[in-house]
This record gives sequence, structure tokens and C-alpha cells, in this order.
Amino acid sequence: MILIAGDSFSKTCHHLVWHDFIFGRNNKKKFNSALDGAGNYFIGDTINTLIKQNQKIIKKVIILWSQFYRLDLVVDRPINDLHGFVDGKCYQFSGGVPDGSKKWNQLFKPYIKEVGLDKVIENSYLQVKNTIKNLESYNIDFNFGFVYADPLVKKFETHDRFIPIIFNELVKHGSYQGEDGHHPSEQGHKLFAEKITKYIG
Repeated sequence: MILIAGDSFSKTCHHLVWHDFIFGRNNKKKFNSALDGAGNYFIGDTINTLIKQNQKIIKKVIILWSQFYRLDLVVDRPINDLHGFVDGKCYQFSGGVPDGSKKWNQLFKPYIKEVGLDKVIENSYLQVKNTIKNLESYNIDFNFGFVYADPLVKKFETHDRFIPIIFNELVKHGSYQGEDGHHPSEQGHKLFAEKITKYIG
């Protein structure tokens, strides 16, 4: 099985996305865990859980990590559509920007105020770092990259499984930009797939 993990830049949508171009749209051996708004907390927990449960059948993992400041909190019930489930837990995603709702503010603002944004970012970085170490210990073929540019990305650039192409930077102009002005168009996904193929083996 091929495991795909990430945020909305990797989620299956109405048109072909990057991993469809590489592995096929209807490949039954591909499992895509990417979700809208997901942060690195959820992405890492999902990978670690699925590897533990399916170690014998997962042969390849490709991860596109999200923004380090995104926060995913375990909640009893979600407050909007930006959430996901893993290992019996419901994660509520802060997403890339605050949605401005009262529920969002009540959930995320007190936590960020208590621990500090720097700690949120540090924990997100550690989730990425530790998940990569776990993948190495399982001896599973994997590659990883990042959707967004960030100074912390440089800490991973020397890793031999690193994909040295920032997705958002590659597709932010012209026909590579989607209708919403943020996500890639199908052409943008195709371009990214062509660029990273040589790195993922």
C-alpha cells in the first residue's frame, strides 16, 4: 500500500491531484489520508497510527507537511468541517487562518495564549522530526516535503528522503493557480508531480 499524508494540497478533489498523476486516480493500493486544514500534529499522528496498524502492507509513504503554526486539538466534538479522526480521537484543525467564529476563538485562543505560539510551532516541528525518525525505524520507504516555505524547512533539507520543492511556491502563478486563488489547479498538480517524480523513486 502507498500512504499519502498531508493537508488540502494533497486531498482528493474534483480534479486530478499530484499523486493521481504519479500513482493513478483509482489505484486500490493507494490510501490518501490528507484532509482540508490538517496540521502537522494530525498528519504525524495519522502516519504513526497507520504504520503501527498496517506495517506489513504499507510499502511507501509520501508526506507533504503543512504550516508549522497550525494547531490540531483533540476534542469531544468538532466545531466545523476542518477536522479528522484517528485512533479513536477527533482532531479539530485550526487551519491556515482563524475562521473568526466564536467557537474557533473559544477553542484555540486560550490554548495558544497559555502555551504560546512559539511552543505550538516547536511542537509541530517535533511532530515532523519524530515521525520521520519513526519511519526510519520501521525501515519503510518514504519521502517528505513541505507545502509552504518556512525557515524550519531548512532543518530537513539534508535528509536523503527530502523533496526539495515547495508546492505552494511552485504553483502560485498563472494557470497553475486554482479558482480559489490559493490551491493548485489540475495543471499545477501535474507540474508538481512531474517535478517530484525523480525524488520519490
